[in-house]
Amino acid sequence: MRLAFVGVQLLDGFATTTDNVRGLLPDFLGLGGFEKVETTNCYSTLLGTLSLYQANKPVAQRSSAVPSESKWTT
Repeated sequence: MRLAFVGVQLLDGFATTTDNVRGLLPDFLGLGGFEKVETTNCYSTLLGTLSLYQANKPVAQRSSAVPSESKWTT
């Protein structure tokens, strides 16, 4: 499916897609603080391979989705 992805690279640019082609996304997830990064599934699509990843974020690095204090008032 690598040949099909060339069309995406022509549209999006080779510089922005090269790391994906090289398989570096799991490494980037690790650099982002995630642990136990693994590929859970791969699917062949018309535009190339779609990979699904699973990872854990350590509790100390998790942030709350809703801030405890808000500077906005109504």
